[in-house]
Amino acid sequence: MNTVHAASTESPDAARLEACLALLLGADTPEEFADAKAKAKRVMAMGDEEVAALGTPEGAAPRTYDRKADAGEPHRCGCLMAVLPARLRDEVTSWARDAIPDDALGSEGYEDRPHITIKYGFRDSGPETVAKLKAMLAGVPPFEVRLGGLASFDGKPGEGDPLYLEVGSDELLRLNAAISRAFPCEDAHPTYVPHVCVAYVDPDFAEDAVGRGSPFAGAVAVVGSVEWSGADGLREVIRLASPRS
Repeated sequence: MNTVHAASTESPDAARLEACLALLLGADTPEEFADAKAKAKRVMAMGDEEVAALGTPEGAAPRTYDRKADAGEPHRCGCLMAVLPARLRDEVTSWARDAIPDDALGSEGYEDRPHITIKYGFRDSGPETVAKLKAMLAGVPPFEVRLGGLASFDGKPGEGDPLYLEVGSDELLRLNAAISRAFPCEDAHPTYVPHVCVAYVDPDFAEDAVGRGSPFAGAVAVVGSVEWSGADGLREVIRLASPRS
């Protein structure tokens, strides 16, 4: 899902709170959360002038808006996504901006927050759907995903072809199948292909990039949380169950 960043115009107290929330919400592991708490304490101790000049604190998730929701245009369906560790997200976005020139991009541009779609197409985004999802996920522990090579899908004219990293994970396949059985969904792409989209690019560039390969092939990451994005634009991070000892 593409997002746009907005500069903060709130009071120092509101900006201070926003910075702390961005730090804490950007953490995906206990270690990252502990580091975010330490940074948030430093932000809270800053003076008003320092906060006003702060912007997005180092290590925090930028403040983002869903472009459709911000424009008043509702999404057609709900979506559940696997959240990648913050460090890996940063590495993927940094690599994409270094490896893909602006003139090779389609209108959809770079993917601002790389993720793995588990299931797109939920027809209902109401509280009952979210509660049922949480109940299904309550017994799912964090799981590993393995990144592979570069590949691409055929995109819409002008928007660009989605250039993505292949992903291998039995748990992703299992979750997708279980959710497909449990919820009414629209399946524009009935065959599930786990992937991490990095950008929407010119078809010729996509073909060339796929031939060059991926610097992330073989990398293993642990998914510790998932994100629900409703058709109404509301989003919620759901942490997976801690593994039992």
